[in-house]
Amino acid sequence: MRCFTKNHELLRPVVTHFATAYLILQGIQKQKQALRSMFSYEAWNSSTMAKKHEGVKTIATVLFDPTFWPHIAYCVRSVTPLVSVLREVDSEEKPCMGYMYHLMTKAKENIALNCGNNERKYGPSWKRIDERWTSQLHRPLHAAGYYLNPQLRFEDRFSNSLKS
Repeated sequence: MRCFTKNHELLRPVVTHFATAYLILQGIQKQKQALRSMFSYEAWNSSTMAKKHEGVKTIATVLFDPTFWPHIAYCVRSVTPLVSVLREVDSEEKPCMGYMYHLMTKAKENIALNCGNNERKYGPSWKRIDERWTSQLHRPLHAAGYYLNPQLRFEDRFSNSLKS
């Protein structure tokens, strides 16, 4: 497989399960053509893995399932803004307290944009974000941090309504 992916790994170990799943999907998406080529290559077809049930099922999915690649793309498009929020929050550059509302609002806007502003596509992601946000992250301290952050307070898009 490495000759097809130019020695790029599809699986990369990371600290969190969330990031691992995202990076695997992103790697699969980036190597789409390489994976398709590999499964069409004679060396693969003559391998023992290609003859096993898992190999046959994988080939059928990667090469012939019309929903597989669009679903991979949808997942990556939907999760990329959230990974950006996690990176921002995890960085040591600036404290995240005054930015949480802003970051989450921007992430939701970017998810909608990545899904072509089609509510049917971004709606399920927003619902999950809102459930998690409401139960774990929607705290007065984050609201105060957002409201008192001068970098955000004087923006044209500043919102006095902190419902999202």
